[in-house]
Amino acid sequence: MNKKMINGSIFSTIMIAICGGYLSLIYIVGPLAWDDGAITFSFARTLSKTGLFALTPESTIVEGTSSLLFTFILSIIYSTHDFSFNVMISIGQMASLTFLIFSALYIYFKLKEFSFSVLERSALSSAFALLPMHIAEVLNGMEMTLFGFLLIVYAGEYKKNGYAPLVLIPLILLTRFESIFYLVSALSFLSLLGLFHGSPRKPLLHLSTTLLTFLLISFVRYGYFDSLLPNTIIAKLNAKYSGEGITEILKKILGLTEFIAVNSAYLFAITYSIFLVGVKKIIGRTEIILSAAFLLFAVIAGNVSGYDGRLYVGALPLLTISAICCLSYTVNNVVQHLQMRQQRLFRFSIVTVLFMFPMNAELLYEQLTLAGKAIRYNKIRLNQSSSEKQLAYSKMWLGVSPENTRITGETVLFVASELKLDTIKFMVPDVGGLGLCCETITVVDSALLTNPVLAKAGYTFFPQHLEIESPDIIQTHGIWSEVTGIYNVEIFQKNYVPVIVNSDFFYIREDHIRYLLNKNDPNIKYISTSKYISTSDAVGNRGLYADIDIDFLLKNHESIPVIGALQFWGQ
Repeated sequence: MNKKMINGSIFSTIMIAICGGYLSLIYIVGPLAWDDGAITFSFARTLSKTGLFALTPESTIVEGTSSLLFTFILSIIYSTHDFSFNVMISIGQMASLTFLIFSALYIYFKLKEFSFSVLERSALSSAFALLPMHIAEVLNGMEMTLFGFLLIVYAGEYKKNGYAPLVLIPLILLTRFESIFYLVSALSFLSLLGLFHGSPRKPLLHLSTTLLTFLLISFVRYGYFDSLLPNTIIAKLNAKYSGEGITEILKKILGLTEFIAVNSAYLFAITYSIFLVGVKKIIGRTEIILSAAFLLFAVIAGNVSGYDGRLYVGALPLLTISAICCLSYTVNNVVQHLQMRQQRLFRFSIVTVLFMFPMNAELLYEQLTLAGKAIRYNKIRLNQSSSEKQLAYSKMWLGVSPENTRITGETVLFVASELKLDTIKFMVPDVGGLGLCCETITVVDSALLTNPVLAKAGYTFFPQHLEIESPDIIQTHGIWSEVTGIYNVEIFQKNYVPVIVNSDFFYIREDHIRYLLNKNDPNIKYISTSKYISTSDAVGNRGLYADIDIDFLLKNHESIPVIGALQFWGQ
């Protein structure tokens, strides 16, 4: 066996081990990560089955997912077979993993230009693949690893002559809406550099292609969705997502500090090199210019929800190459001996990448904690004793995860069966797992992401929207009850009754309650609000903790109907 084959075997073994570790985590965590990922999976499943871009076949057509391209890719996979709920989530997570591995492979081969050995390149690309932000993104099954892969390939191919990188521009624009900012700002800067150096043709060609492609996508978007912006963007211009005055200024500052904090190791290497060798030597690198566009966007976008650095995961491949590139300039400027240069460059590079782990230790701890919780939950599911299983379920908080919203969705379908309804309209702010599990639910998203009417009109229109939609069931949750003001809406007070269904808390329309009571169903009974309040922690443990306004209940209701099983009441 020659040296080349041995080196190839070493790298392949390392990559297989990393994939094995990720697949093990995917198997363990399953549907217990972010519900946001399941929103994309739900749209992909509906698209594959009906050709409609909607959360469920019964819901509104809307661009309620954060990535068109990732949705299209998953819809192609889902169209091949009728996958189960858990398998669809695993497919999304594995798709995210696949693009992460593609980025790691690209970086491995890209590092050849720095004359690293196979072992050195393997170490650097492996450390990159295991960054805490990547672990979170894969377990959540999100599209940022796809975004990072497309950007690093585009940056690398841009330097070469030819039109191949132009093909990547539409794919980048379809992956994330804000990519238009990254590309236009970076290519505009490159065009200015080209004007000063007499060669602006290539960046101007790429810039014009970007703008024309974006216009075409916008034309199609408007024709199909009746909107020039994705609904997710419009939604985040509303209350809860955005602020005003000092709050908004603080949010912008926090966006910048977040970007600096999570990428501090890379940014230190880049800025130190600029300080030492000057900006002129490295300013032409496409990876560095695109990374700078992410930094600028962090100031414009401000602090966003999700784990720290989530919005900038796509920049990690760019920042990795940028940092190593800057370090090579620094080492070459300081160290004269060639062999010593290579040793120091690798040492500085691996330390820089590894230092990203302690700077994001909290996120890494969160992912390991999630895996531990998933192990405990999986043991419960395998428990043969139904009574012990139910007791454990009632005491386990599953967070806003696809598994939790699935439990809620199946409870809503139980109500639909009791009411003899083929479809049921459900107003709720957490919709991912719900949309993925339950095709016959018409989802009215009170958190706006998949609700085009309320996203455009704003929460001041909520009372009218509630009257127009007249949902069969409503679930209140967290901050969304405050921003909607639902407890103060007259139609809600008059027409909706608080109900416990299989230990989950809802508001059901009064005409449905009358129908159920007229059935004389022995499974329906009443409990007093005083008892309910004193034991409120026993309710919703299996599903989402409902945002129960105790004052509203005491003022408007003396008792609460219970439908189905009330498990472990008062324990």
